[in-house]
Amino acid sequence: LVPAQVYDMTAHVLNHEGWTASGKISTLLAILGAMGQDCTDDFEEVHSTTAWAMLAAFQIGVLDKPNTGERRAQIRSWEELQGAGLV
Repeated sequence: LVPAQVYDMTAHVLNHEGWTASGKISTLLAILGAMGQDCTDDFEEVHSTTAWAMLAAFQIGVLDKPNTGERRAQIRSWEELQGAGLV
């Protein structure tokens, strides 16, 4: 979620600049670890206006009620993701 829009980043992960230009594992874990959470603040900290514009292509929905709480993802570990059946 960024901020009230829902995105499916699956197709983008392997082309993500962080995947091709830096640590593949850390980029993948950051994206996977934030799944299903509002990560607006996290996204704003590390992405350019170009990245914001690119999001539209991956939008799959909008929340009925915008998030009014935490806007930073609680990054989950690989084990937590596995335990939740997300990977």
